[in-house]
Amino acid sequence: MSRLILTEDCGGKRTIYLAGDQSEEIEAFAHNAAAEWIGDGDYGNAGGSVRVCWTLEDEGEEVDHGFLDVDLAVDHAKLIRAAGGDVDCEHDWTRAGEGGCDSNPGVFRAEGDGLVTREHCTARGGTPARVRRGLTSSQRAGAPSASARIVSAR
Repeated sequence: MSRLILTEDCGGKRTIYLAGDQSEEIEAFAHNAAAEWIGDGDYGNAGGSVRVCWTLEDEGEEVDHGFLDVDLAVDHAKLIRAAGGDVDCEHDWTRAGEGGCDSNPGVFRAEGDGLVTREHCTARGGTPARVRRGLTSSQRAGAPSASARIVSAR
């Protein structure tokens, strides 16, 4: 009888006993079995990937083996709730009242010739607030666009 042994980096192990010859489509079968197994695990909400080693044995002898990565999706709703956010909020971002000059509120000069903008959500009474850091002229064309992150709750 053949068996497929799945092992993940944290020490987890699962053995699946197989009927008949599975050597033809073993990689696809191993990937599906690993995805189901890892999907049932508790790896948190931040996403990432888990490295899985698979080994196919027949009558106790190794027939084939390989490695694969199972991707874990980010659970944005759980992360937002854990940070005290409202996943149902239709954010209405504004820079009004965030400082800066009257003609361009919420915009500030950063190091060198970069810009920082500060905004808040009017639908949540100023919570959450976010900051965007823009590119400087010293960064090459084709560089990634400005990033945004929630920085505080008011």
